[in-house]
Amino acid sequence: MKARTRDEWLSLFKEHKESGLNATEFCKGKSLNPKYFSLRRKQLLNDEPKQAFVRASTVRSAPPKINPISLQGRFGILSLPDSTSPEWLASFIKALA
Repeated sequence: MKARTRDEWLSLFKEHKESGLNATEFCKGKSLNPKYFSLRRKQLLNDEPKQAFVRASTVRSAPPKINPISLQGRFGILSLPDSTSPEWLASFIKALA
């Protein structure tokens, strides 16, 4: 088996991608072991340097609409935030009865 440099392997991977052939057909034409070709591709392409920064942008959205819960009774009007626990609300209404 011929020892290849990292750059030679990367060139082979690029050539394979551009060939339109599947890995087995490509390797047969190049006298390569398909399993070793796949192993080296996995090792070297996963070893490629990753970009350190990603472009980010902000998206402005409307503030969440607050739907208060309103209770009206002899006591007047009570407004509660929509984050009020249903269990707490049920026990509160029961206590008012």
